[in-house]
Amino acid sequence: MGSVIVDGYCTKIRVVCVRVSILLEALSEVTVLLDTTVDRRDLQVHVRETDAEQVEFRRLTRLRKCGRYEVKGPNLVWSIDGHDKLSRFGFEIYGCIDAYSWYIIWCYCGHSNRTAVSVNKQFLEAVEKTGVFPKTIRSDMGWEVILISNSQLKLCRAEKPEPPFQKIYSSGTSTRNQRIEAWWNHLAGSQTETWREFFEELEKDGFFDGGKIDKACLQFLYMSMI
Repeated sequence: MGSVIVDGYCTKIRVVCVRVSILLEALSEVTVLLDTTVDRRDLQVHVRETDAEQVEFRRLTRLRKCGRYEVKGPNLVWSIDGHDKLSRFGFEIYGCIDAYSWYIIWCYCGHSNRTAVSVNKQFLEAVEKTGVFPKTIRSDMGWEVILISNSQLKLCRAEKPEPPFQKIYSSGTSTRNQRIEAWWNHLAGSQTETWREFFEELEKDGFFDGGKIDKACLQFLYMSMI
């Protein structure tokens, strides 16, 4: 009995010694690495190769450096735009933000945000609910804003006859629409990117083929949660 105990104790000692040896070897390798200078470009190439998906995600969601953009007060400028991260899966997102206060006037998620009728309806419902409309609307140059620009013109004409159109409506590229773009970046990092990855997993597993039926199923199951 005593010999068994001794053998077991010796075995434990040998195991500990092996583990210590492995740890010391690992520490020596780390020391060598710490003393090694790695070229930044080589490191960037390695990261792109090993984690391409996250590199692309960080590129798309990082805040862009823009010029100083100032708004003097609330409801002077409403920034509107669409968010297309989930459109491939049947979820169309469109939103509006007050450029001064960053207050979200509305955020719509539905079957289609890229119709002029839908965008105009969202705008008019927001005006009716809040009781105010902006002095200027800022958007991209998409065809879906045709009706909303006309509605804005009519509302402004009710207060001031023949206002200059360029003062009540401003259009340009989406990347120059700073307020709403910044909020889309935040939304992507906190919510829509996670949903996109989930839907892509369903696609990889063969549960989504991009057809109308599959889109309708996703909308039925997840629209209320999104």
